[in-house]
Amino acid sequence: MIVSGLLTITMLAGCKQETAPIKETVDQEPVVAFLQNEPITLQEYSGYAYDFIAQAGMKFATAYNADVNDANFWNTEFEGETPLLWVKKQAEERMRAEKGMQILAKQLGLKESINWADQQKEFAAENEARRQKAEKGEVIYGPLQFTRAQFGSYWQSGVEQMVEDHVKKNLVNPTKAEVEECYERNEPKMSRMNFSAKVGVFSWMPDGAQPDKGQLEFLLEQKMSPQEIADQLNVTYDEYTVNTREMGKENSDYQAVVELLRTAEEGQLTGTFNLQGAQGWMLVLQKEYEEVGELEQNWAEFEDLCRTEQTQQYIEQQIQNMPLEYTEQYEKVGIEQLRSWAEN
Repeated sequence: MIVSGLLTITMLAGCKQETAPIKETVDQEPVVAFLQNEPITLQEYSGYAYDFIAQAGMKFATAYNADVNDANFWNTEFEGETPLLWVKKQAEERMRAEKGMQILAKQLGLKESINWADQQKEFAAENEARRQKAEKGEVIYGPLQFTRAQFGSYWQSGVEQMVEDHVKKNLVNPTKAEVEECYERNEPKMSRMNFSAKVGVFSWMPDGAQPDKGQLEFLLEQKMSPQEIADQLNVTYDEYTVNTREMGKENSDYQAVVELLRTAEEGQLTGTFNLQGAQGWMLVLQKEYEEVGELEQNWAEFEDLCRTEQTQQYIEQQIQNMPLEYTEQYEKVGIEQLRSWAEN
Protein backbone atom coordinates (compact mmCIF):
# COMPACT_ATOMS: atom_id res chain seq x y z
CA MET A 1 0.00 0.00 0.00
CA ILE A 2 1.43 3.38 -0.99
CA VAL A 3 1.15 5.98 1.76
CA SER A 4 2.51 9.48 1.16
CA GLY A 5 5.00 8.19 -1.40
CA LEU A 6 6.21 5.44 0.95
CA LEU A 7 5.86 1.70 0.54
CA THR A 8 4.62 0.51 3.92
CA ILE A 9 6.36 -2.71 4.89
CA THR A 10 5.95 -3.00 8.65
CA MET A 11 3.52 -1.27 11.00
CA LEU A 12 2.87 -3.23 14.18
CA ALA A 13 -0.52 -3.14 15.83
CA GLY A 14 -0.59 -0.94 18.88
CA CYS A 15 2.03 1.47 17.56
CA LYS A 16 1.13 5.06 17.05
CA GLN A 17 0.96 5.45 13.29
CA GLU A 18 2.66 8.61 12.13
CA THR A 19 3.29 9.50 8.52
CA ALA A 20 7.02 9.69 7.93
CA PRO A 21 8.23 12.99 6.53
CA ILE A 22 8.39 12.98 2.75
CA LYS A 23 12.11 13.36 2.16
CA GLU A 24 13.65 11.71 -0.86
CA THR A 25 17.19 12.64 0.15
CA VAL A 26 19.27 13.64 3.17
CA ASP A 27 22.37 15.67 2.33
CA GLN A 28 21.77 14.70 -1.32
CA GLU A 29 21.91 11.00 -0.39
CA PRO A 30 18.85 8.89 -1.37
CA VAL A 31 16.67 7.77 1.53
CA VAL A 32 15.58 4.14 1.31
CA ALA A 33 13.75 3.72 4.61
CA PHE A 34 12.41 5.29 7.78
CA LEU A 35 12.53 3.58 11.17
CA GLN A 36 10.46 5.43 13.76
CA ASN A 37 10.57 8.33 11.28
CA GLU A 38 14.39 8.40 11.34
CA PRO A 39 15.71 8.45 7.74
CA ILE A 40 18.08 5.71 6.61
CA THR A 41 20.11 6.65 3.56
CA LEU A 42 21.29 4.33 0.83
CA GLN A 43 24.86 4.46 2.16
CA GLU A 44 23.78 3.56 5.69
CA TYR A 45 21.49 0.79 4.46
CA SER A 46 24.27 -0.62 2.28
CA GLY A 47 26.43 -0.89 5.38
CA TYR A 48 23.81 -3.09 7.03
CA ALA A 49 23.61 -5.25 3.90
CA TYR A 50 27.24 -5.47 2.81
CA ASP A 51 28.41 -8.38 4.97
CA PHE A 52 25.54 -10.55 3.75
CA ILE A 53 26.54 -10.33 0.07
CA ALA A 54 29.33 -12.90 0.38
CA GLN A 55 27.14 -15.04 2.64
CA ALA A 56 24.39 -15.07 0.02
CA GLY A 57 26.81 -16.15 -2.69
CA MET A 58 28.01 -19.07 -0.57
CA LYS A 59 24.51 -20.01 0.58
CA PHE A 60 22.92 -20.20 -2.88
CA ALA A 61 25.97 -21.70 -4.55
CA THR A 62 26.02 -24.47 -1.95
CA ALA A 63 22.29 -25.11 -1.74
CA TYR A 64 21.43 -24.85 -5.45
CA ASN A 65 24.79 -25.23 -7.21
CA ALA A 66 24.20 -21.73 -8.55
CA ASP A 67 26.86 -19.79 -10.46
CA VAL A 68 27.51 -16.56 -8.56
CA ASN A 69 29.26 -15.14 -11.62
CA ASP A 70 26.15 -15.47 -13.76
CA ALA A 71 24.86 -12.02 -14.72
CA ASN A 72 21.35 -12.98 -13.58
CA PHE A 73 22.36 -14.70 -10.35
CA TRP A 74 21.17 -12.03 -7.91
CA ASN A 75 17.68 -11.78 -9.39
CA THR A 76 17.14 -15.48 -10.13
CA GLU A 77 14.54 -17.19 -7.93
CA PHE A 78 15.55 -20.29 -6.00
CA GLU A 79 12.51 -21.86 -4.37
CA GLY A 80 10.73 -18.52 -4.38
CA GLU A 81 13.59 -16.36 -3.14
CA THR A 82 16.31 -14.45 -4.97
CA PRO A 83 19.78 -13.93 -3.49
CA LEU A 84 19.21 -10.17 -3.59
CA LEU A 85 15.98 -10.40 -1.58
CA TRP A 86 17.70 -12.71 0.90
CA VAL A 87 20.43 -10.10 1.42
CA LYS A 88 17.79 -7.41 1.91
CA LYS A 89 15.93 -9.57 4.42
CA GLN A 90 19.07 -10.07 6.51
CA ALA A 91 19.87 -6.37 6.22
CA GLU A 92 16.42 -5.47 7.56
CA GLU A 93 16.95 -7.54 10.70
CA ARG A 94 20.35 -5.97 11.32
CA MET A 95 19.08 -2.48 10.50
CA ARG A 96 16.17 -2.75 12.92
CA ALA A 97 18.41 -4.05 15.71
CA GLU A 98 21.22 -1.50 15.29
CA LYS A 99 19.32 1.57 14.14
CA GLY A 100 16.61 0.78 16.66
CA MET A 101 19.20 0.94 19.43
CA GLN A 102 20.45 4.27 18.09
CA ILE A 103 16.91 5.65 18.05
CA LEU A 104 16.37 4.48 21.60
CA ALA A 105 19.58 6.24 22.63
CA LYS A 106 18.27 9.45 21.08
CA GLN A 107 14.85 9.09 22.72
CA LEU A 108 16.48 8.58 26.11
CA GLY A 109 18.62 11.69 25.66
CA LEU A 110 21.87 9.73 25.51
CA LYS A 111 22.78 10.60 21.91
CA GLU A 112 21.99 13.90 20.23
CA SER A 113 22.53 12.88 16.62
CA ILE A 114 22.30 9.43 15.03
CA ASN A 115 22.22 10.29 11.34
CA TRP A 116 24.67 8.68 8.96
CA ALA A 117 26.42 11.89 7.94
CA ASP A 118 27.25 12.77 11.55
CA GLN A 119 28.49 9.23 12.18
CA GLN A 120 30.92 9.68 9.30
CA LYS A 121 32.09 13.00 10.77
CA GLU A 122 32.79 11.20 14.05
CA PHE A 123 34.63 8.52 12.07
CA ALA A 124 36.90 11.12 10.45
CA ALA A 125 37.45 12.94 13.76
CA GLU A 126 38.40 9.72 15.56
CA ASN A 127 40.97 8.79 12.94
CA GLU A 128 42.41 12.31 12.96
CA ALA A 129 42.75 12.15 16.75
CA ARG A 130 44.52 8.80 16.45
CA ARG A 131 46.84 10.16 13.78
CA GLN A 132 47.84 13.06 16.01
CA LYS A 133 48.43 10.76 18.99
CA ALA A 134 50.63 8.53 16.85
CA GLU A 135 52.71 11.52 15.75
CA LYS A 136 53.22 12.49 19.40
CA GLY A 137 54.17 8.95 20.38
CA GLU A 138 51.18 8.58 22.67
CA VAL A 139 49.55 5.24 23.50
CA ILE A 140 46.71 4.28 21.14
CA TYR A 141 44.32 1.49 22.06
CA GLY A 142 43.10 -0.49 19.08
CA PRO A 143 44.11 0.18 15.47
CA LEU A 144 46.13 3.22 14.43
CA GLN A 145 43.36 4.01 11.97
CA PHE A 146 39.86 2.58 11.95
CA THR A 147 38.35 1.25 8.75
CA ARG A 148 34.77 2.39 8.29
CA ALA A 149 33.51 -1.06 9.28
CA GLN A 150 35.70 -1.12 12.40
CA PHE A 151 34.56 2.32 13.47
CA GLY A 152 30.92 1.42 12.86
CA SER A 153 31.23 -1.58 15.17
CA TYR A 154 33.10 0.49 17.78
CA TRP A 155 30.56 3.32 17.61
CA GLN A 156 27.56 0.95 17.74
CA SER A 157 28.98 -0.90 20.75
CA GLY A 158 29.27 2.40 22.59
CA VAL A 159 25.67 3.29 21.82
CA GLU A 160 24.41 -0.11 22.94
CA GLN A 161 26.35 0.04 26.19
CA MET A 162 24.95 3.50 26.98
CA VAL A 163 21.38 2.34 26.38
CA GLU A 164 21.75 -0.89 28.35
CA ASP A 165 23.35 0.88 31.32
CA HIS A 166 20.66 3.59 31.37
CA VAL A 167 17.73 1.19 31.10
CA LYS A 168 19.14 -1.17 33.72
CA LYS A 169 19.74 1.65 36.18
CA ASN A 170 16.64 3.76 35.60
CA LEU A 171 13.84 1.95 33.79
CA VAL A 172 13.56 -1.55 35.24
CA ASN A 173 12.90 -2.51 38.86
CA PRO A 174 12.27 -6.23 39.44
CA THR A 175 9.83 -7.20 42.18
CA LYS A 176 10.57 -9.77 44.88
CA ALA A 177 8.43 -12.31 43.03
CA GLU A 178 10.30 -11.67 39.78
CA VAL A 179 13.69 -12.19 41.45
CA GLU A 180 12.40 -15.42 43.00
CA GLU A 181 11.22 -16.65 39.59
CA CYS A 182 14.60 -15.74 38.10
CA TYR A 183 16.32 -17.77 40.81
CA GLU A 184 14.12 -20.84 40.25
CA ARG A 185 14.74 -20.69 36.50
CA ASN A 186 18.49 -20.08 36.57
CA GLU A 187 19.72 -21.84 39.72
CA PRO A 188 20.11 -25.34 38.19
CA LYS A 189 22.15 -23.99 35.29
CA MET A 190 24.26 -21.67 37.45
CA SER A 191 24.99 -24.46 39.93
CA ARG A 192 26.85 -26.23 37.14
CA MET A 193 28.58 -23.15 35.83
CA ASN A 194 31.50 -23.06 38.26
CA PHE A 195 33.49 -26.09 39.30
CA SER A 196 36.86 -27.34 40.50
CA ALA A 197 38.37 -30.28 38.65
CA LYS A 198 41.49 -32.35 39.08
CA VAL A 199 42.63 -33.43 35.64
CA GLY A 200 45.30 -35.64 34.20
CA VAL A 201 46.78 -34.24 30.99
CA PHE A 202 48.21 -36.47 28.26
CA SER A 203 50.10 -34.14 25.89
CA TRP A 204 52.48 -34.17 22.95
CA MET A 205 54.05 -31.62 20.64
CA PRO A 206 52.28 -31.01 17.29
CA ASP A 207 55.34 -32.01 15.28
CA GLY A 208 55.37 -35.44 16.94
CA ALA A 209 53.22 -38.48 16.25
CA GLN A 210 49.70 -38.21 17.68
CA PRO A 211 48.82 -41.18 19.91
CA ASP A 212 45.74 -43.33 19.32
CA LYS A 213 42.89 -42.11 21.51
CA GLY A 214 41.14 -45.44 21.20
CA GLN A 215 44.21 -47.20 22.60
CA LEU A 216 44.33 -44.70 25.47
CA GLU A 217 40.70 -45.40 26.32
CA PHE A 218 41.35 -49.16 26.17
CA LEU A 219 44.32 -48.91 28.54
CA LEU A 220 42.26 -46.84 30.97
CA GLU A 221 39.64 -49.58 30.97
CA GLN A 222 42.40 -52.03 31.93
CA LYS A 223 42.93 -49.99 35.12
CA MET A 224 46.48 -49.03 34.21
CA SER A 225 47.72 -45.91 35.96
CA PRO A 226 47.77 -42.72 33.86
CA GLN A 227 51.55 -42.47 34.14
CA GLU A 228 52.01 -46.07 32.94
CA ILE A 229 49.73 -45.33 30.00
CA ALA A 230 51.66 -42.17 29.15
CA ASP A 231 54.94 -44.10 29.19
CA GLN A 232 53.49 -46.76 26.90
CA LEU A 233 52.11 -44.19 24.45
CA ASN A 234 55.25 -42.06 24.62
CA VAL A 235 53.45 -38.88 25.70
CA THR A 236 53.83 -36.51 28.65
CA TYR A 237 51.54 -36.84 31.65
CA ASP A 238 50.88 -34.14 34.26
CA GLU A 239 48.14 -33.43 36.76
CA TYR A 240 46.52 -30.04 37.37
CA THR A 241 43.63 -28.51 39.25
CA VAL A 242 41.32 -26.23 37.28
CA ASN A 243 39.05 -23.84 39.18
CA THR A 244 36.74 -21.69 37.09
CA ARG A 245 36.65 -18.92 39.69
CA GLU A 246 40.37 -18.66 40.31
CA MET A 247 41.99 -18.79 36.89
CA GLY A 248 42.18 -15.92 34.42
CA LYS A 249 39.12 -16.18 32.20
CA GLU A 250 40.41 -13.48 29.88
CA ASN A 251 42.80 -16.11 28.49
CA SER A 252 41.22 -17.64 25.39
CA ASP A 253 43.27 -20.86 25.71
CA TYR A 254 42.05 -21.27 29.27
CA GLN A 255 38.45 -20.66 28.19
CA ALA A 256 38.77 -23.43 25.61
CA VAL A 257 40.09 -25.81 28.28
CA VAL A 258 37.20 -24.95 30.61
CA GLU A 259 34.62 -25.56 27.88
CA LEU A 260 36.12 -28.98 27.17
CA LEU A 261 35.98 -29.86 30.87
CA ARG A 262 32.46 -28.50 31.26
CA THR A 263 31.01 -31.33 29.17
CA ALA A 264 33.15 -34.13 30.69
CA GLU A 265 32.49 -35.92 33.96
CA GLU A 266 34.75 -37.97 36.22
CA GLY A 267 36.54 -40.77 34.38
CA GLN A 268 35.91 -39.25 30.93
CA LEU A 269 38.39 -37.93 28.38
CA THR A 270 37.89 -34.55 26.76
CA GLY A 271 38.34 -33.68 23.12
CA THR A 272 41.71 -32.50 21.85
CA PHE A 273 43.02 -29.21 23.23
CA ASN A 274 45.79 -26.86 22.12
CA LEU A 275 47.63 -25.08 24.93
CA GLN A 276 50.99 -23.34 25.03
CA GLY A 277 52.17 -25.01 21.84
CA ALA A 278 51.18 -28.53 22.89
CA GLN A 279 48.21 -30.75 22.05
CA GLY A 280 46.54 -33.23 24.32
CA TRP A 281 43.57 -34.83 26.02
CA MET A 282 42.41 -34.31 29.59
CA LEU A 283 41.20 -37.09 31.85
CA VAL A 284 38.81 -35.85 34.54
CA LEU A 285 40.02 -37.42 37.80
CA GLN A 286 37.72 -35.48 40.14
CA LYS A 287 35.08 -32.83 39.57
CA GLU A 288 33.10 -30.86 42.11
CA TYR A 289 30.45 -28.31 41.19
CA GLU A 290 29.99 -25.12 43.19
CA GLU A 291 26.36 -25.01 44.26
CA VAL A 292 24.74 -21.59 44.13
CA GLY A 293 23.02 -21.96 47.49
CA GLU A 294 19.84 -20.36 48.80
CA LEU A 295 18.41 -17.21 47.25
CA GLU A 296 18.77 -15.21 50.46
CA GLN A 297 22.54 -15.75 50.33
CA ASN A 298 22.71 -14.67 46.68
CA TRP A 299 19.99 -12.04 46.48
CA ALA A 300 22.17 -9.30 44.96
CA GLU A 301 23.48 -11.61 42.23
CA PHE A 302 20.04 -12.80 41.16
CA GLU A 303 18.46 -9.36 41.44
CA ASP A 304 21.17 -8.11 39.07
CA LEU A 305 20.55 -11.04 36.72
CA CYS A 306 16.80 -10.34 36.76
CA ARG A 307 17.45 -6.66 36.09
CA THR A 308 19.70 -7.59 33.15
CA GLU A 309 17.01 -9.87 31.69
CA GLN A 310 14.35 -7.19 32.05
CA THR A 311 16.68 -4.66 30.42
CA GLN A 312 17.02 -6.86 27.33
CA GLN A 313 13.26 -7.48 27.23
CA TYR A 314 12.53 -3.75 27.49
CA ILE A 315 14.96 -2.88 24.70
CA GLU A 316 13.74 -5.65 22.41
CA GLN A 317 10.10 -4.62 22.89
CA GLN A 318 10.82 -0.94 22.25
CA ILE A 319 12.74 -1.70 19.06
CA GLN A 320 10.22 -4.24 17.79
CA ASN A 321 7.42 -1.70 18.16
CA MET A 322 9.19 0.88 15.98
CA PRO A 323 7.39 1.22 12.62
CA LEU A 324 9.58 0.54 9.60
CA GLU A 325 8.69 2.00 6.21
CA TYR A 326 10.57 1.73 2.94
CA THR A 327 10.55 4.41 0.27
CA GLU A 328 10.07 3.74 -3.42
CA GLN A 329 13.85 4.16 -3.78
CA TYR A 330 14.28 0.89 -1.86
CA GLU A 331 12.79 -1.12 -4.71
CA LYS A 332 15.47 0.26 -7.04
CA VAL A 333 18.38 -0.84 -4.86
CA GLY A 334 20.38 -3.54 -6.64
CA ILE A 335 23.43 -5.58 -5.77
CA GLU A 336 25.88 -3.11 -7.36
CA GLN A 337 24.60 -0.30 -5.15
CA LEU A 338 25.02 -2.48 -2.07
CA ARG A 339 28.54 -3.43 -3.13
CA SER A 340 29.51 0.21 -3.59
CA TRP A 341 29.47 0.71 0.20
CA ALA A 342 33.01 -0.65 0.39
CA GLU A 343 34.21 1.79 -2.23
CA ASN A 344 32.98 5.00 -0.59
